[in-house]
Formats: sequence, C-alpha cells, structure tokens
Amino acid sequence: MSAQSKSERVFNEEMSLEKVKETLMEIMLILTNNQRSKEEQFEEIEQIYLNRIFNKHIV
Repeated sequence: MSAQSKSERVFNEEMSLEKVKETLMEIMLILTNNQRSKEEQFEEIEQIYLNRIFNKHIV
C-alpha cells in the first residue's frame, strides 16, 4: 500500500472532520507566517504529520 493510500485511509477512517479542519488550519497558519524560514515551516508541518496523521492521534 502506498504512503498516499495509507494517509487517505487514515483521513477517511480515523480523523473526524473537525480535527481535519483544525489540522489544516494549523498548517495554513504555519505557511502564512513569513517570520519562519521554509526549512522551519517544513519541520513544523512534518511534526504535525508525524504526530497527528501518521501516528493516528486524531480520532
């Protein structure tokens, strides 16, 4: 199973719509903050993915 398929399955089966919206809003805030470098933005988004999506912490 590809990584994209796994992520889609987690979104579809494990995450409530409200939690998905909260996570996407957090990512949008990170991307619109011009005070951080692209590397810092990437690291923050990577942490969100690892902590919430990959590890299925959003239910």
